Amino acid sequence: MGETARTDGGRQRRRLGLVSTLLVATAFVIIMAKGLSDFDRYLVTSYSMANTLLPGDMVVVRGSEPYDCSAARGSVARELPKRGEIWVYERQSGRGDVMVKRVIGLPGDTISMLTNIVMVNRIRLHEPYVSLGSGVDPSSRQFMWQREHLRPDIQLAEYRPTLGTWGPLIVPANAYFLLGDNRTASMDSRHHGFVRAEHMVARVVWIGFSYGIPDSDALPSQEVVRWDRIGRLR
Repeated sequence: MGETARTDGGRQRRRLGLVSTLLVATAFVIIMAKGLSDFDRYLVTSYSMANTLLPGDMVVVRGSEPYDCSAARGSVARELPKRGEIWVYERQSGRGDVMVKRVIGLPGDTISMLTNIVMVNRIRLHEPYVSLGSGVDPSSRQFMWQREHLRPDIQLAEYRPTLGTWGPLIVPANAYFLLGDNRTASMDSRHHGFVRAEHMVARVVWIGFSYGIPDSDALPSQEVVRWDRIGRLR
């Protein structure tokens, strides 16, 4: 009888867990469906921002249209991206190729990386969020776009950039340089170049919902609601 009681208790806990999950998911869908003014949501599908963002994280973002840097048309001014913020942006305008990365370089900044250490205006950038895994640096041919943005004193013949060592580059006006927190597994500004201001879509505010495997040792069939991730963003 004791075994039966334990079994019934386990079933009850599972039912309660399922009900709680459905309630949270339903509430999230209703809230997001109503729009909440300037807020929107995006689903993270890659590990390029791990461990800050993981696949299965549904992030809430503020603003849902490309940033308009012109005030001449009478539009309401949007917030300017700040260093350290996480933003959704379009890699190419109108292509629907949306990415989410962290803002590192602002217009006019001189940025570089030496052995995975980011320097902004010759000052080391404090980055407690960075994850460094194993990865293979691409050949320097993938970094040809950097040549026209190099600091004038850098010799082109001696420039051999990799994922972890490049620059110094000068960020153009009305453009931004973004990196993924998972530096060795991220396609970001190191590959596709600077992001124009008009391609910056929205700032990530927090994780509204998260569903996936709880840790790297779990099986795909063990996907659960990751309660500890909901409502936070570091």
